[in-house]
Amino acid sequence: MLTPVQMVPTGYLGAALATLYTVPPNATKAELREIRLCNTDTLPRTVTLHMVPAGGVAGGSNKALSALPLAAGETKTLPFVTVMLPGDSIQASADAGSLVTIQVSGLVWT
Repeated sequence: MLTPVQMVPTGYLGAALATLYTVPPNATKAELREIRLCNTDTLPRTVTLHMVPAGGVAGGSNKALSALPLAAGETKTLPFVTVMLPGDSIQASADAGSLVTIQVSGLVWT
């Protein structure tokens, strides 16, 4: 069964890398479709995001966004077409906590 999902409901990124979504074990696969970022600060900010394989750790080999710049008050909508398998995760951080929001949507097959 194919289900559209909000993988990461709108919320603030922290300054430390955190797991935002993990593909559930009962899923066949998931597909990340869109990431929306909004800098609510009056200063420029950056976002880093990793697509971490099951059992892996965030690192250079799975970095999808590397210090992506966001101008003060800027919102960016990034289209993605990335297939994820059970246990794979999305991990992200901003250069300052509680100033940049993120929302991730996609599809999950069960």
